[in-house]
Amino acid sequence: MSLDDEYEMTYLGPIGFDRPVPLSVIPAEHDALRFLPEVITCRYTGAGAERALVEIEAVADTDGWAGESIWGQILRGMELIARRQGRSLRTTAKFESDERGRGTLVVDEGGRFHDCQDVHEVEPHRTRTCDCWWVEEPADGVFIVGDVTKDESVRVDELPAGPFIDFVVSCREHGEVFWGARHREAVFRREAHLVAEHTVHPLPLGRQPALELLPVEVQHHLQQAAVRLRESRSYDPALGIKHREAAREHARHAEDRLLQSAEPAELISVLLKGLIERTADRLPPEQS
Repeated sequence: MSLDDEYEMTYLGPIGFDRPVPLSVIPAEHDALRFLPEVITCRYTGAGAERALVEIEAVADTDGWAGESIWGQILRGMELIARRQGRSLRTTAKFESDERGRGTLVVDEGGRFHDCQDVHEVEPHRTRTCDCWWVEEPADGVFIVGDVTKDESVRVDELPAGPFIDFVVSCREHGEVFWGARHREAVFRREAHLVAEHTVHPLPLGRQPALELLPVEVQHHLQQAAVRLRESRSYDPALGIKHREAAREHARHAEDRLLQSAEPAELISVLLKGLIERTADRLPPEQS
């Protein structure tokens, strides 16, 4: 869903912790909350080094109306603080949405927030027997991983959450990268993180463009050949000859360097990956 399609909503009432959380132990999480002054007000206790976060509430002048992704970010931030700092969440907030109507914000027995519409019963949300997106079992084609990568640096661990078990994906380099209620989704998010952040070569095809697999000197000559060829197209064919000749010279240097440094199989692999990338870039949006 694009930002243009995002619906507006707000939560009216306090959302907080059973015990205040010292700001000294949540600097990043606190910054993420306090930089949204047009949406929420943060309430504190103590002063100086003893200052602690008690709760948040939608600001009074605008009633905190904001995009649903903003409120999702806020609620997830409160959940993470509570989980990491050993706090329980408490709230008497009501929500209003221009798409989902009105209802009550519920904290389940595992410390997760649920939006319970006025037409629904609260108890299924407390016990995770509701149809909220993080509880329902995904369709067979969702979160499927063919082969699980062997890499001890990114793990999926069980995390007790009241009477439930949640799953957390943690990385030695990047810290916690996912927290959810389904093991299948956690494995999926782990594999996605490995592809996005830890894959050096295309799979095909990971994050690294095929061009970057070539030796630096070859990349330089290819870039220069492209620049000269582009310059030649700005002139009458006769006047662009010198630029085309310069492009050919760089192409010859690139070819010579490749023949000296790479095996034929490696060149074929890079060529195929480059062609795949180029073809994907040229496909109409409905075919990509």
